[in-house]
Order: sequence, then C-alpha cells, then structure tokens
Amino acid sequence: MNSLILNSIIYLLAAVIVVPIAKQFKLGSIVGYIFSGILIGPFVLGFISDQKEVHTFAEFGIIMMLFLIGLEIRPAELWLMRKKFIRYGVLQILLTALAIGLAVFYFTEQLNLSIIAGLVLALSSTAIVMPTLSEMGQDQNNTGRSALSVLLLQDVMVIPIIALIALLSPSGMEYQNGELIQQFNNIERFIIITATVGLIIFVVRIVGFRFFHYIAKTNQREIFIASILLIVIAVSYIMQLIGLSPALGAFLVGMLLSDNEYRHSIEVDIAPFKDILLGLFFITVGTSLNVTYAIDNYTLALTAFVALLIIKGIILWAIAYQGDIEPQQRLFFAASLCQAGEFAFVLGGFAFQAQLFDYNFYTLINVIATLSMISTPFLMRAFLQRQGKILNEAEELDPGAAEESQIIIAGFGRFGQIVGRFLLSQGYKLTILEEDPDQVRLLRDFGYQVYYGRASDERILETIKAHKAKYFIVAVDDHQASLKIIDLLNQKYPRLKVLARAIDRRHVYDLMDRKVHSIQRETFLSSLAIGEDILTHMGVTKNSIKKKIKLFSDHDFSTIKMMKRQFDNNENYSLTFKQRQEDLKNLLTKEENQMKKKKKTKTQPSKV
Repeated sequence: MNSLILNSIIYLLAAVIVVPIAKQFKLGSIVGYIFSGILIGPFVLGFISDQKEVHTFAEFGIIMMLFLIGLEIRPAELWLMRKKFIRYGVLQILLTALAIGLAVFYFTEQLNLSIIAGLVLALSSTAIVMPTLSEMGQDQNNTGRSALSVLLLQDVMVIPIIALIALLSPSGMEYQNGELIQQFNNIERFIIITATVGLIIFVVRIVGFRFFHYIAKTNQREIFIASILLIVIAVSYIMQLIGLSPALGAFLVGMLLSDNEYRHSIEVDIAPFKDILLGLFFITVGTSLNVTYAIDNYTLALTAFVALLIIKGIILWAIAYQGDIEPQQRLFFAASLCQAGEFAFVLGGFAFQAQLFDYNFYTLINVIATLSMISTPFLMRAFLQRQGKILNEAEELDPGAAEESQIIIAGFGRFGQIVGRFLLSQGYKLTILEEDPDQVRLLRDFGYQVYYGRASDERILETIKAHKAKYFIVAVDDHQASLKIIDLLNQKYPRLKVLARAIDRRHVYDLMDRKVHSIQRETFLSSLAIGEDILTHMGVTKNSIKKKIKLFSDHDFSTIKMMKRQFDNNENYSLTFKQRQEDLKNLLTKEENQMKKKKKTKTQPSKV
C-alpha cells in the first residue's frame, strides 16, 4: 500500500482514539495530538518510520491557522497595535534571546550556536497559545491582544532568523526559500520583494472583492472553498519563491480579506481544514520526538525545560509589569508565552542542516519544545484559576455561592451598565457576568452581584443558575461572542427569553436568524434623540417630531427585513438602500405636506 495513504490512516486513527481521551481529561486537543504522535512514533510503537510526506502536508495547518488569524485582524486594528508590538514583542524577543543565548554560551562556549539557540527558543507557540486563549475566553481582552502582538512579531522574525542561520553557517546552507531571487544582489532582491508584496496587496485587496462576488454567484460552496485555498496557497508559494515565509503570506492574505463582506463565510468554510491540518502537524511533532534520548538524558532535558520556563516567564512578567496589563493577569500572560513554539522544530532543523547544531543539541531543542508545548495548557489553566481566586471568584464557582435572579446580563460595559442601572432602580435583582477582571473588582466594590466568567461557558451558566432565570440580556461588545452565547442559550435554555444588543447591521441580520426576543441597536435610539433635539431647535412641533420619528423607525425596521437577503450582494444591496432612502424621503415629505394642510385648515376663518 502507498506509504502516504497508510501513514495517513495511522495518523488519523491515532487522533480519533487519543484526542477524545485527552479532551475527556481536560488536557486539550493539541496535547492529545502530540501524545498520539509520540505513541505511534518510531521510539514507542514504531508504526511510523518515514513521516516526511505527511509532515510536508501537515505544514499547511500552520499556513491556514495564520490565514485565519489574519482574517480576524483588520489593517486599522494592526496599526492600533503598533505600540504593543514595540512594548511587548520587540522587548520579549531581544531580552529572551539574550538571556537564553548567554545561558547556552556559558555551557557550550559556542557563540554562533548560542545566538541561534537563543532566537529559536525565544519564539512561542502561536498554534498552542491562540486556540487555548480562545477556549478559555481570554483571546479578546487586553491580555489576549497583547499576547497576539508578541506572537505576530515572532512569526515575522522567522524570516530574518532563517537568513541569520545561513549567514552563520560554517559551510553555507542551501534552502528552498528564495530560490527565484538567489541570483540577484541585495538591492535587486529588495526591489523584487517590495514590488511582489505590493502587487499581492493590490490584487487581493482590489480584485479579491469582485473575484469572491463572482464565485459566490455560482452558489457552489465547494468552488468557493477551492477559490479561498487557491488564493492562500498561491500567495504562500509566491512568498516562498521571493525568500519570505509562506505562513507570513497566508497571514497577509487573511488581513487583506478581513474587510471583505464574505469574511465570515470564508472563516466558517476554512476552519475545518485548518483544524485537521494543524492536528496532523502536531502529530508529526510527537512522532519526531526522540523518546529514547529524552529518557537517557532526562535530568538534562528536565533541567533545560524548567530553566526555559523560568527565564521566559520572568522576562514576560517584567514586560507585562512595565506595560498596561492588569496586575492580576501578568502571571497568566507570562505562563501563556513561556514555552518554545512550533518554529523550534523548523528552525532547529535548518540549524542542524547548517551544521550549527549537532544531533544531540538538535534533539534536546525538540524535547524542550515538546515538553513546554505540552505543559502550556496546564500552566495557563492553573494561572487563570489563580487569577480567579485573586478576584475572589474561581473559574469553576461553587454552585451554592451564586444567588439566583430572574434577569442575567452578560457584559457590563457602557451599554450593559445603562440597562442594569435602570432595572436596578426599578427594584429588580440582577446577576451580571463580566470578562474584564478590573471591571469585576470595581463592580463588586459598588455592591453589584457580578461574576467573572464567559457567558458562552456552560459551566458558568450552570453556576449562576441560568435555568431559573426568565430573561438573559446579551450586552457584550463582540459580534461573534454574542452569537456564540445566544446559540448556547437557545440550545440549553430554550424557554429563556434572550434580549440582545446589536453592534451594526451585519450583527442585526445574524441575530434575526436566531431565536431572540428583542434586538436593540446600540446607537439607534441615541441617534434619533440627537435628531429630535435638532428638530426641536429648528422649531418643529413635538407632535410632528413624534410622528416623524415613528415613521422613520417603522420604515427603517421594514428596510432591515427587506434588505437582509441582499446583504452579501454589494451591488444589489446598494441599489436597494438608495431606493429605500428615496422612499423614506418621499414618505416624510408626504407627512409634512399633510401636516401643513391640517394646520392651514385649522387657521382658516369659518364662513358665516
């Protein structure tokens, strides 16, 4: 039987058996993939001996993961994160590489090896950290965004590290990246790289919108998925040809498509491919681990593993201390990023080929990286629970500790606070869920019954006795998070009446597809109030204003219902919107004329 097919069967069978067991023990799916790889690898059961073919295929998992990360980050948001890149990312890489490099040099007295080892181990695991943060509900807060800024900068640093490995190699190094431009000098390479990246940005950004519109009109989902894969893989390959990271190319494509109206469809369609390929990648990580070496040198391996966590942990805590991360989340931030990452295997392999690492040191790097990646979910969970205790609220609360109430509010920011204060003033008892630790502490000081946790977590909902509530107000300020909460509530508590805050029109349409008792756009009523003030100052009567607002509100609601199906069709949506605006103008003009006629009739003198 073909070795690729047989290896794929073994990989998938191991994943199907081991990963559910790991999830059952709350170890996380990624740890399960690594353990299944160790189990079937050449050093345990020996089912897999040649993994090169599957490993090459599995590397697409990293590419698709970075594509989806890019899809979540709009260019404007990336610009807003520039201070975090410098404050967290640059400091972390420089200080960690220096500290680890000095430690390695103390024992080996090899300068080039120490420099590369410091840089390789300074990089953390995007593939471990981001999914784990998401599972724990920490990916959208300040700590999660700060961690993301560090990870993104680390991903970018892979390219210069590869170049540095080639530069420091005693015998030179040939690698695939940049094969198209190796014949040019540095200035010519820079021009080619800049022009190519600029062309990619233009094509994806400008042409991409029309391309997806054309593909979507075919109503063939498989063609839509194929077109996404085509763009991501093609750009990744082009980036590799000009000497840049394929993963960086995938991230760039994702970021360029983040404002695309098809963004959510792209994300939903690609996620299963990413998860499967990423799982294969981590199985290959497990199969490549030399268990025999780890057992024979367990003292060295464990010492180096613990030293890595301590060195990176201290540096990360110090960076968080001087930054804007909340005091109770600094240790969690450090625990999230103190591991070595998946690029340790890739860059370590390059360094081994370049004769900078001997086999034993290369194997030690792999063992350290594997152990630290396996330990990360445990460390993150432990420090997150400790963070909960600082707030006097552990992640898994005592069910008897939460008092039941008829109304629950998820999210107590600027929107939720107004709703909550109004209801409290009417004598109603509230239970509040909030993800911001500082906000939880502040609200408790003011006497609110508030709990730290994510409303999309079933355990939290059980703890606050959601099954005994009558109303659940979803006031969180994140589009996808609110949909996830509502889907869970509709599934687990179908009798619960859900009232939701809508952030924008896209959000309204998504809420209309769900069982929601009431939908309120966060800026709609306040915007009408401003309009009412303007008309009052312009001398319009209160009765006329009241009728105009009623007409406008009814027309706007009917417009939303009418245009829902056309939202993803930019051209038709735009035409319909313009027509509805003209209809509204005519409707208000007609009402104005009728008001004038009535006023004129009343003021005319009666005939004698």
